[in-house]
Order: sequence, then structure tokens, then C-alpha cells
Amino acid sequence: MRRLLIHAVLAGTTALLILPQLGRGLMLYDLGELLYFTDAFTDRLAPGADYQVNAYGPGRYLLLSGLFGLFSRSFDVIWGLFLVLRLGITALLWQVGRRYLPTHWAILPVVCLWVAPGPLHKGFYLLGSLALMWGFLRYLDRPGRRRAAAFGLLLAAVALFRLDLGLFGALLFTFGALGQRRVADLAVAAAPTALGLLGFAIVLAGEGVLGTVIGQLLSDAFTNQTISTPSFPGPSSLASGNGDAWFLWLPLVVYGGLALLLVRAEALLGRGSTSEERRRLGALLVLGLLTLNQVRMKPEFGHLLQAGPLLWLAAAVLLAWMTRRTWPGWGAVALGLGLLLPTLLVLHTVQAHRGDVYTGSFTIPEERRTSLDTQLGRVWLNEGEHAELAPTLAWLGQQPPGALWVPTNQPLLYGLTGRDDATGFVGVLYYAGDRADQNQLIQRLETRRPPVAVFVNDTVEGPERLIGVAAPRVHSYLLTHYDEVGRAGRMRWMRRSD
Repeated sequence: MRRLLIHAVLAGTTALLILPQLGRGLMLYDLGELLYFTDAFTDRLAPGADYQVNAYGPGRYLLLSGLFGLFSRSFDVIWGLFLVLRLGITALLWQVGRRYLPTHWAILPVVCLWVAPGPLHKGFYLLGSLALMWGFLRYLDRPGRRRAAAFGLLLAAVALFRLDLGLFGALLFTFGALGQRRVADLAVAAAPTALGLLGFAIVLAGEGVLGTVIGQLLSDAFTNQTISTPSFPGPSSLASGNGDAWFLWLPLVVYGGLALLLVRAEALLGRGSTSEERRRLGALLVLGLLTLNQVRMKPEFGHLLQAGPLLWLAAAVLLAWMTRRTWPGWGAVALGLGLLLPTLLVLHTVQAHRGDVYTGSFTIPEERRTSLDTQLGRVWLNEGEHAELAPTLAWLGQQPPGALWVPTNQPLLYGLTGRDDATGFVGVLYYAGDRADQNQLIQRLETRRPPVAVFVNDTVEGPERLIGVAAPRVHSYLLTHYDEVGRAGRMRWMRRSD
């Protein structure tokens, strides 16, 4: 009963903090990508052939497509999904935290999550990483084939929504099983994932797109691992007082301390420390470091927050250990640091990321007070977003029927207007630097000839991904075959000229 009451309080607090953020600000790329692939599943388009896939995994699109079928194709369904993800993240973080910490310390990572939740649409990553941690701890409680099979099913489910987390979970279980010399458990755990992969391979092979899809998955994964902008901040950024830089260096301190605690377990934890306790610390260290791949790919505050739950948990473990020591003053220091961490997260959010949708900031509502009614429901925007989007949607609504072409990073315009994409590429990132893909895109444009285009010459991953640099032939085709007839802010309205 007490556990249920705690979870009810956690869920209620999470809902109160997250609800004001839902429907505030449209992520024209990330949310647009989610809707784009969901619609592709709903319309039964062939992956790899009719559109180029990404490396996330199909789970989120299958789920949202099903929810649209049950309810409606609207933002309300998306916001509801984001809310449920957040409730699950909070519940799992508390459950995992209680395996490592006493109650008064277990609340620290939850509080850090509340004040700095990260991008709402990245909830699948946070929930998946915590689910793997929870499932692996259950395996460590009672190693055996039954628990290995249960973890294998969990791993397959997580991989369906995030392929990279599937790999991380497999590495975590491999280290754990080999460390306990339970090689047979590896085969048992791998069976559900292998069967799932075989099933998808059979389906894709039946559609004749297996090789194409695998190639596109690998291409997208490689592209995401080779982002050059932004770069990791050096010591000079720390000296200048750059808050983002200090937070990006924090994992080195936290996981370095956790590694020291693990290596010197008997000396630091005391002779009463058990092998089970050391295994739990090892699991947290391994999965925590693996989830930091988000920061390695793109070292910025928003991506750090995607690896935040395990990082805050590891920090709480270190602080809780400090309170166990008999050295004078360590308990007071630990308490002070414990209070300082969420305080600094709040201050940094307010000062450097006020209203930033990508950080999941609690300041989002105060920045977005202008409403806009769309085909998917009402949303709230800041003045700049509204000044660009409202007239663009109005202009598109007055144009002749037909497909729309959005060459760069605003795929949500397809969903907001109900116009089809003629290219099969959700944005410039999917054809950047690939001549064959660019040729295919132009061929499809010649076949469908979308009467209108909306062009924003922007980039979400460094200047080398600007369309003029990454796809100059496509850029030239746009300027040759489409004329600008108006604009709203950065958005250039264009009509086909031939």
C-alpha cells in the first residue's frame, strides 16, 4: 500500500509538471519526423522503397499508428503518449533508484528529472534505458534461464523502439552473464531478439526490400555517429564559465567516481560489501556509459538530458556513499551537493535555455502564449514561430491541390497541411552527401511535380549539412524549377515554374 501511495504521488507530481508543456511549441523536424513515418505505416507504404527509413526502429510508428486508429489523428494523441512515457520514466527511475539507495536519496534523481526532463519526444530513449536497467537488476537477483528469457523479451521490446538501446542492452547482458560464467543464459536471452529480427527479415524479404532497408539503417546510424557540430567543449569553455560545458563534463566526474567505488569496493564500501552490490554498481556504470553515446554524438545540453536519469542516479549513489563514511563532515558535504545538483539544473535552464523546447524546460509555457489552430488540433507558439507558421499554412491552404515539397528540415508541414510528400525523404539529412539518393529524389520530383514547396535554408546538424553544401544538385533543381512568390520569416513560399 505504501509503495502504491508513493507511485501515486510521483505520478501526480510528474503530470502537474509536464501537462503545461504539452502542446507548447512545435518541433517542425523531430515531431514532423515522428508523424511522417507514422503516416507511412498507416498508408502501408513500402519501407526502403517508397520512403527511406531511419535507425530508430519501427515500434514508435506502429504504436502511434495504432493509437491514431483507436482515437484520432491529432496532436492530443501525441501529447497523451508523451505524458504516459513520462509517467513510466518517473516510476521506473524510482523503482531502480530504490535498488541502490535509501528512500531519502532515491528521490534525488527523480527531482533532477522533474526539473530537467529533456526533450519530451525522446521519452522512448529514457524509458528504454531505465527498463533495461530494471530488467537486468531483476536478472541479477536470481540468475537463471527463466530470468534470462524474461530479459530477452524485454530487450526485444526495447530494441523495437530504439535499435541502439537494443545493442546497449545486449552488451550489458553479455558482460553480466559472462562475469557470472553463465554462458548458456546468453543464448536464452538472445532467442526472442533473434526471432524478432528473423520475423522482420522475412516480412521485408517478402516485399523485396530487405537489403535496401538494411543499407538505409546502417547509413542513418553511421550518419548519426559522424556529426561534427557541435564539438565537445574543451577546458577553455570551463574556464569561461560556460554552463553547458560544465554539465557536459559532469559525467566524467560522476562515472569516474563510480568506477573508483567499484574498483575499490572493499576499501570504500567496507568489508561487508557483497558481490551482488558490486554487480549492481557495475551494471549502472556500464549502461550509464553506453547511454552517453547521445552526448558523444551531439555534445549539447539537450542530449545530455537524454542520458540524465542514469547519470543523476549514479551521482546519488556516490553522495549516498559519502554519508556512510565516518570521516568528519562528509555527510554534510553530500547533503549540500545533493541539494546543489537540482538547484543548478534549474538555474541553468532559466538562464541559458529559457523556453527551449529541446530541453523539455519548465519555462516553455511562459514563452509560448499564441495559439494556432491546425488540422491536427490547437497548439501554442511563441510570437516568432506564429509569425512564420500561421501565414505559411494559410498560403498553402490557398494553393492548388497536389503534393508538397519541403527540401530541408520541416516535415511537420506535410502533416499540418494534409499534403503528400513526393520524394520519400523526410529531410535533407536523409539524402545529404549521397549522389544516388539525390538522383532518385529528383527523378521522383520530375514524376510527381509538386506544385508548391516551402524552403528554409537551415541545418540541424552543422553547416556541412546545409542543402547547398550537402546536396548542391538538389538545391540547384529547387532554384531552377521553383520561383519564390512570398515568405514569412525564414520560410520561403515557392511555386513550380515549369
